[in-house]
Amino acid sequence: MNRNSVIPFALLAFCALTACSKNEIQYYEIPKETRNVPTRADGLPPGHPPTTGLSPGITWKTPEGWEEGEPQGAVKGSFHIHRKDRPHAEMVVLDFPPHAVQIEDFANLLSDELKIASDHRPTGTEAFEKFTAGEKEFTLIRLTSETPLKGEDYKTSVLAAVLKEPSRIWFFNLKGAEPTVLAESDNFFEFLKSIEIDQDPHAGLGDGMAMAMQSLPEEAVSQEGNPQWTVPEKWEPGRPSQMRRGSFQVMGENNQMADIAVTTFPGDVGGMLANINRWRGQVGLGPITAGMTGGVIKEMVINGKQCQYVDLVGMDPPTGKIFPQRSLVGTFSHEGNSWFFKMSGDSDLVETQKQNFMDFLNSVRF
Repeated sequence: MNRNSVIPFALLAFCALTACSKNEIQYYEIPKETRNVPTRADGLPPGHPPTTGLSPGITWKTPEGWEEGEPQGAVKGSFHIHRKDRPHAEMVVLDFPPHAVQIEDFANLLSDELKIASDHRPTGTEAFEKFTAGEKEFTLIRLTSETPLKGEDYKTSVLAAVLKEPSRIWFFNLKGAEPTVLAESDNFFEFLKSIEIDQDPHAGLGDGMAMAMQSLPEEAVSQEGNPQWTVPEKWEPGRPSQMRRGSFQVMGENNQMADIAVTTFPGDVGGMLANINRWRGQVGLGPITAGMTGGVIKEMVINGKQCQYVDLVGMDPPTGKIFPQRSLVGTFSHEGNSWFFKMSGDSDLVETQKQNFMDFLNSVRF
């Protein structure tokens, strides 16, 4: 991926997970799963590593009240911040090859998103603050829209940090209503202080990977009460997460990656239409109406259970410089809970893995 293709992709990734439209709010309101499992002081289940790193080589400590979301494309970590007394905000983590994006380019992308006039944008290295935590030096970008953006009640603010490492360049972006970003800035800086990076690209998973290996064998029940399934060849254990009952990843020949997640929630989590529109937004597609779902949902019966299957191919952005994303989703209802089996990633890779995903779905037994 060259630099010109990385830059627009960064902005697309931010828009997808930082509330560029209010249609995404339904996703954040999905109730958390409840299990009769004792929790630790940090809120994670027994055996879960104390910090969460969504990409090999990086770990962090999640601030209290930040709810972990799902990665999408270049986004390696996402957090939803909802306080009762303030509008929502989002924080995302991205990583790219070194020298892929310059800080000034990134500041301009954010300024474009916030519709900041060209003469009010930061220019030159002296325009950016520095923040040092341990031996790591972050470059900070602070921006606020000049007026509330369309559909918003407050001005939108961004507090972003750039960390350059020998093997990667990392972006940490807190975005939301101006009063919320201001109130969460201390948590943002504590988050940056907690970051640890191992230069070994295969390091950083530690006990978390060991746990994933143990809990996700080829034919297994990963947690008590979970369905059984058979994992296709070449699918590797994915990132550990308290939200996931199963987690896998598969790599393509050109270093593309597809992420496979198994999650479950009580009830119907807003209904199939809301879920489809959320998934469509994640691959750059617009929402559909209830009358259009018949052309999107494929009904199947798998091992005696009704399954609703959706295949969503993303749209190329106007620049045409990045590959579209694609998501395959199979959903089941079992004993009052909704189960989601989802593969998402580079469209070409997902196409090559489509049969493996169907085999995976067909192996599911409750």
